[in-house]
Amino acid sequence: MQQTDIMVQGNLGIRQFSSERKCENSGIHKHNYDHMTMCISGRVLVTTGDKTKELSPGAYCHVEAGIEHSVKALEDKSMWYCIFSHRDFDGMVSQSYVGNQSAYF
Repeated sequence: MQQTDIMVQGNLGIRQFSSERKCENSGIHKHNYDHMTMCISGRVLVTTGDKTKELSPGAYCHVEAGIEHSVKALEDKSMWYCIFSHRDFDGMVSQSYVGNQSAYF
């Protein structure tokens, strides 16, 4: 699985993930911020806690802060975005990226 550096669009950060092969996955992880996962190509399975949702291109789901989740490619050459608001050094939503990489664990 490959991750592209954060793209900045206004007050949003976007991370692009891609998998060459079916079944590659992000591993179980969590963040200190809400985000949206959106399928760009192929199909992916998003697991949050004990719930799963299959996404096809254009479909998205909300992942709450602090919830363990994972994303798994269901087809070769799948791609998805994680979309989130920027955070300042106090952890508050910011209208632009202020260089606080530690806000995004």
